[in-house]
Amino acid sequence: MSGWLSIPPGLPFPPRNGNVFSPYIPGAWDLRWDDPGSRCENQRFSVVGVNVYRSDGNDRGPYRRINSYPVGGNFYRDQTQNVLVEEVVHWETGWHSRGQVGSNGAWVIRTQYQPVKKDGIAVPADSPYDVMVFVNQTAVPVQGVLAGKQWVYLVTASSFEPGEERVYAPFNIGPQDEVVVRYFRNQNKVEQTLNRNTFYRLTTVAMDPQGGSGLVETPIQFCPPLNPRAVENLDYIWKEAIRRNNWILEQGGERVRAFTRKRYGIPCPCTFREHAVEFKMQPDSQCETCFGTGLVGGYEGPFDLIIGPNDSEHRIAQQEQGRRLEHSYEVWTNPYPYLTQRDFIVNQENERYSVGPVNRPSNRGNYLMQMFTIANLPHSHIVYKVPVEGTSTLPWPQTRYTDKIVTGDPCQFRHNFEGQPIPTGPDIPGQTPMATNKENIPQERQDRGRTPAWENQNY
Repeated sequence: MSGWLSIPPGLPFPPRNGNVFSPYIPGAWDLRWDDPGSRCENQRFSVVGVNVYRSDGNDRGPYRRINSYPVGGNFYRDQTQNVLVEEVVHWETGWHSRGQVGSNGAWVIRTQYQPVKKDGIAVPADSPYDVMVFVNQTAVPVQGVLAGKQWVYLVTASSFEPGEERVYAPFNIGPQDEVVVRYFRNQNKVEQTLNRNTFYRLTTVAMDPQGGSGLVETPIQFCPPLNPRAVENLDYIWKEAIRRNNWILEQGGERVRAFTRKRYGIPCPCTFREHAVEFKMQPDSQCETCFGTGLVGGYEGPFDLIIGPNDSEHRIAQQEQGRRLEHSYEVWTNPYPYLTQRDFIVNQENERYSVGPVNRPSNRGNYLMQMFTIANLPHSHIVYKVPVEGTSTLPWPQTRYTDKIVTGDPCQFRHNFEGQPIPTGPDIPGQTPMATNKENIPQERQDRGRTPAWENQNY
């Protein structure tokens, strides 16, 4: 990489000096940035505001917008919000069971959203006092809540309430009765897990300079990711250190593809019983829909990555299940894409390795590199069924790099390791380099090789 790619004409540039700070409130982050209208590149635009995007997986995404309208100021607080819902239960669609014999006579409401507690960071409701149910404007007792399935169980037998010192008589509900359920649902959740992976990107929204009433926005891949741990921006000295580390990997590293484990998504119905995930908290380890993660798709990727070379022994061990290859060693790589424990990588021999605990040396919160241990997974492991696209149609004879060769622009920032544009999402299939092609060497006298290392040594 030799510079920056220019943002396509007719699009505004992102705001400068974005940072994420803690307001010392659980479940909240404050974002600040400079006025994007003050940039020389945005002088011809009528800037409307800034859109804020968040990813809870890694710096590559997926990202989703968290503000309803473009932010007109230079500040935004991303905070967990639980809002009150008052929902009318329709007779045909709002019930999971209506006292049928097959359901043991249970009356179970199916809510539209997952009930959560009033306070806390989207804590699932687990108490009858977290939900209120009214039948014809009269409160009725709640037996229990199964938040994962969005079910609310009603008490259908006579019961004594000690707090109110009254007896609730059994009741019957018909199609003509009005049933209302009141509970809290999470509208915005800011993750506060043991190892949070929160990243933000800021885009500029402006009026379309070509006329009309439309809006234009900075492409998200041209906006650098912001990490709450980075208390200051990385200076040019450490950017150069990262670039030199990348040069070392390009010369002697091993090119692999990385898959990051999903943290959020559509739950996978890979259980034998409806309550299995709720109580066992463990999805099916052999499910080919979620690959044992509990979320449809299982993993994000693949992402092109270069890691340190293999320098450990291959040991065959006899275990109760049979013989197994024990091959684990320590590697290091660039600071991005962001890897965590339980991700996995695939080398060019289709051997798959699990990622262990990750150590990230940093400077003022900015990650400089990632060091971790990888261990070989047996071929019976479910991750071998995760598809890796693009390996059967590799281009020849041209090399395709994930990090594109780019040109400079005097009005823009200069080179840093992440490159410009900073990619989002999985890499395009077919970018594994298999042959060299130097554009500055005439075709009739160019020597070709099959690896970028060969190209680096000879040109």
